[in-house]
Amino acid sequence: MRKLSAGTGLFLLFLLPAAGCRLYSKYPERLDLHTTSLFPRENPAEVAVLPVLDKTGIPNVQRFLPDLRRAFYRRLMERRYTPLALGYVDRVLRTQSGGPVPLVKNLLGKFGEDALLLVTVNSWSERMLRADRRIRASLEIHLVSSRSGREVWGGTVDTEIKVPGHGMPSPDEIPLLRREALDILAGKALALLPKRKVGSYPAGALQEKG
Repeated sequence: MRKLSAGTGLFLLFLLPAAGCRLYSKYPERLDLHTTSLFPRENPAEVAVLPVLDKTGIPNVQRFLPDLRRAFYRRLMERRYTPLALGYVDRVLRTQSGGPVPLVKNLLGKFGEDALLLVTVNSWSERMLRADRRIRASLEIHLVSSRSGREVWGGTVDTEIKVPGHGMPSPDEIPLLRREALDILAGKALALLPKRKVGSYPAGALQEKG
């Protein structure tokens, strides 16, 4: 067997980290969110953001659903929509029958809103969060007009979120990284929602609620 020279061994030491970097393959992202032909006519302004639903069956996911809901609330404002106060939405929900989140069709108009936003988490993986600050998620999103009862925008999101920063985070940093990932995720999804034109609010849309 041939012995490696010192120079060859040093070369391999540099080569191995580079090979490790190539083990990561880009996630096949799919952002399938579209407006329907009804969107321009329905022209929603005020949006009631319903509690986020979970279909993953992962106990940890339940704990951060409120943070994801708040992320969508904030990002809607960046798109020039007017999300109704979450506390107000929750108070109205408590007066409705059908569990924590009744069927959408039974909630239309209950908040005095123009549209309802319903987000469902279909899958969630934090396997790479500690090692590489990455989270993978799949969402289903529906924006339903309260006038017609029909969807005006929505679809599915299957993506990987890379939280900014370097190095392996400590356990104490994980909750903060997760909140950052949720905010980025909501922003990525709502970037495909047409930005509302200033001055195009329907009559009555500026009435204060909550």
